[in-house]
Amino acid sequence: MDGMKTFATIIKYSAGGTLGSLFIAYGLREFLRASGGGYYCCRHSLYQTQGISLTFIGWVIILVTLINLYGEMR
Repeated sequence: MDGMKTFATIIKYSAGGTLGSLFIAYGLREFLRASGGGYYCCRHSLYQTQGISLTFIGWVIILVTLINLYGEMR
């Protein structure tokens, strides 16, 4: 691999990991915030479902990123 291709690969996979981590963090934040009550006045289950969905999407992004990284490293 030349230098630019290596740099592009690092950027691609670090962006995938960062995006997945942000989705997981925000999803867990929404879920826990809705579960604790107080902040959201109503529709707690809507915010909990949204948080779980965002967390799931984040894990899918990280899993796909890791699978692609593993495939490229082989």
